[in-house]
Amino acid sequence: MATEGPQDNAAERGFENILTRQEILSAISTYCENPTIIKELRDKDGVYLLEVKGVRKIERDSAEYIYQRKGDFPNGSKSSVTSIMVVPQLGWPEIVSEYDAVTKKWIV
Repeated sequence: MATEGPQDNAAERGFENILTRQEILSAISTYCENPTIIKELRDKDGVYLLEVKGVRKIERDSAEYIYQRKGDFPNGSKSSVTSIMVVPQLGWPEIVSEYDAVTKKWIV
């Protein structure tokens, strides 16, 4: 007999898919050429913050890109979503993509 109730969905239970450094750099490379890592923070699960510098593909200027994983982290930071943010040299930070843990795809 089948039981009724919620299905076992890891994303809904709060478990986030942990991306590797290479997967993060691949996602950032969608927006940025020649990303150079300037800061990387890890916890027991893997990378939770990755800052890179590179050339924006469309604007052709230098910018910083920041990957932040969803969760609470040892450095005291918290994030409600996994995202990539761009910080242009002469502008304000802006989220360019969020990671959907259910579909395992980046949403622009």
